[in-house]
Amino acid sequence: MHSSFQKRIFQFAATLILIVASYEATAEMRRITATGEYQMAANDTMADAVRLVRQEAEWLALEKAGTYLEGVAEIQQSQLKQDEIRAYVPGVFDMVASEVRTLKVDQVVILQTDVAITVDTNDFLRRINGLGDAVRAELVRLREQREKLRQNLEAKTKEIATLSSKLEAETEAEKRRRVLGKLEADSLVRRGIYALTAGRGYSNHPGSTFRGRTDARAFAEQAIALDPENTGGHILIGNILFEDDDLGGAVRSFQTAVRLDPNSSGAHGNLGMVLKAQGDLAGALSELREAVRLNPLDVGAHLNLGRALLEAEDIEGALTEQREVASLNPNHPGNHFNVNAYTHNKLGLQLGRAGDHGGAVAEFQESIRFKPMAFVYYNLGREYMTLGQVDLAKNAFEGALKLKPPFPRAHIQIGQILEQRGNLDEALVEYRKAVQLLPNYPDAHINLGKALQAKGNLPDATEEYEETLRLLPNHAWAHYGMGSILFKKNDAGGAIAHFREARRLEPTNVAWASWLGQALLKKGDYDGAISEYQAARDLQPGNAQVHLLLGMAHWSKGRLAEASGELQEYLRLAPKTSSEEKSIQKAKKTLRDAERLMRRYGPVIRPGGCSTTAHAVDLAGLADAHGMDVDGCFLALLGILVLRVHFKSDKLV
Repeated sequence: MHSSFQKRIFQFAATLILIVASYEATAEMRRITATGEYQMAANDTMADAVRLVRQEAEWLALEKAGTYLEGVAEIQQSQLKQDEIRAYVPGVFDMVASEVRTLKVDQVVILQTDVAITVDTNDFLRRINGLGDAVRAELVRLREQREKLRQNLEAKTKEIATLSSKLEAETEAEKRRRVLGKLEADSLVRRGIYALTAGRGYSNHPGSTFRGRTDARAFAEQAIALDPENTGGHILIGNILFEDDDLGGAVRSFQTAVRLDPNSSGAHGNLGMVLKAQGDLAGALSELREAVRLNPLDVGAHLNLGRALLEAEDIEGALTEQREVASLNPNHPGNHFNVNAYTHNKLGLQLGRAGDHGGAVAEFQESIRFKPMAFVYYNLGREYMTLGQVDLAKNAFEGALKLKPPFPRAHIQIGQILEQRGNLDEALVEYRKAVQLLPNYPDAHINLGKALQAKGNLPDATEEYEETLRLLPNHAWAHYGMGSILFKKNDAGGAIAHFREARRLEPTNVAWASWLGQALLKKGDYDGAISEYQAARDLQPGNAQVHLLLGMAHWSKGRLAEASGELQEYLRLAPKTSSEEKSIQKAKKTLRDAERLMRRYGPVIRPGGCSTTAHAVDLAGLADAHGMDVDGCFLALLGILVLRVHFKSDKLV
């Protein structure tokens, strides 16, 4: 019995592997199981043996899945090559492993475990078709790396089995553990890649889901924990950060990948794309050229280089790369890369920046005529918004979403249009989609916060403003939003802190200065309020509201002449609308009171140059507190001022 058992196992050195595979088919799916066995040698630990048998069982199951797919008619029609199928299978399907079993045969300890994979051919094709060239190249690289690691693992296992020195055996066992860690890390990276892409494209074509990015990051971090020098893990983290618009973080991750593996075409290519997004075209071209040099057969590398050359206005160089794509793969979608389309888009951007918005619209339309692209529709929508053609802008943004449904910025633009039209509920739907797609994008949170505040949902609006400030502490509007909510809650101190920060970040913003003035006034700091209102007035002399606020602040302090001047200017500038009527009537009444008091008491209150501006006197507040009218309160204060002048005292007692 024992000899029969030995005949049906595969043995290398001190290892013993038994492959048992079975198929359980359904109409479109097939369940594949594989059982791996490992015979422990004298120098093995149980922990190492468990990892080895699991690795072997997973590899056997994946090889079986690859063999099965190679024989499926739909796969054969897809023209995928055998090595491509073997490269793409790991990570696509979930693997379910059983508990490790232990048995003894003639005092030999044998470990067994089962791994099951459910192979869905349609899902496999869908997910593979969604992969970009960059990820395809990365998966092939991982397959080649995995084969080398397996050979290294087999050699180490043979070597360990022959060692008589425990110290040497432990030294080599530690090296084998590092190899196992690299293999396990590569498996996690593959799973992360498929979690990120989810059939929607890869890295340079943002469009993953929040759940996908979250899962992918978890896989990548586990991989790096197992193998800190895992290039693929750092590339994966970089792509996640790129999609989250954290360009600085993405650059650092890709630079780490380049440092770990200077010969990684994917690391250089991805770094180049982020540098291009940052506006460093020279740096981008350097990295993209290096990616092409390292892997001249990578279609995606040629496409990305061609587009960067086009931005650099090297039309001939861009055409050369396009011809290279066509020669490498005549049926590749990249052959539709249209130089004319990109040229017109770039010209449209230049005209828009120069202020020729009509010309920009014409160029974007011409670009779309050559090749419809989501980002060109988006650019067209932005120009329509600048021109005030809101309906056309909305159509353009919707066109962008049709071509690329996960387009957060298009959702934000549509939300803003809906909000302007008073469709607040529909706007909230668009903003929430943007936040879901790009949870680390401050503009998504700030727009959602504004809409929630307009809806009266202050708790949720506060959360969005706080998240904006967590992501971008120097976001002036978020500080203003927080300040306005605290102001409404009568927390003048908290409001002042946020308004001051908004003012510091954008010192020329009239609204921030005005709101800071209101918060200071609420706190009783009249001098501070007047100072801010004066700053706002100087920034925008034609702003009627600023003159009204400043005039009322002067009146509250008893500065009658200054109040009169500002209120007169407000009445001159104020629009004669029904919404402004209440403020106009208030300004007229206050102006009449100020002028009456100046006529009646003006000569008396200025002996020796003394005036009511000498001290902060809340005239209206004092009158109300003592049950007096303003006239009576003014007389009382006048008596105190005269006494102060007579006795040369600084105290108003």
